[in-house]
Amino acid sequence: MFKNQFVSGWCDFMIKKEEQNLDVDHKSPFKDRLAEAMLGESNSSFARKCGVTETTIRKYLHGKAWPRALTLQKISQITGRSTSWLLGEDDDTKVRDSVRENAEDGLFKDTELLLHLFKFLPVAQRSQVLKQVLKEVTQCVENVDRYKK
Repeated sequence: MFKNQFVSGWCDFMIKKEEQNLDVDHKSPFKDRLAEAMLGESNSSFARKCGVTETTIRKYLHGKAWPRALTLQKISQITGRSTSWLLGEDDDTKVRDSVRENAEDGLFKDTELLLHLFKFLPVAQRSQVLKQVLKEVTQCVENVDRYKK
């Protein structure tokens, strides 16, 4: 039953995100949130912790570059801020709490990262991904139901 609730909640969440304005510049909130999360720490010190160059951090702070997924996750760990917060969003507590209550911590982090990467796909690709995920999840649920009988 959890999988059906999760899938339903996840699909609702993603559809809601899909309907939002897709032309938003996602770099702008990131650069502001990164500056806030650094708490006045020097660019060079923060860069060393993240495993990137000071120039890279400077580019992030000026909105001229965007971190790769693993770097974003590392920044999240270092600052103690969620990737969604760094990306300029408020955390969707309903989805996050559901996942957090019912999954291992590593799975939660992977799921959160995938959700945030998803929003940067073009609309056509988002639709294809959602259809494929829904198909795969439906097959998984059917398999679980078959084994229960």
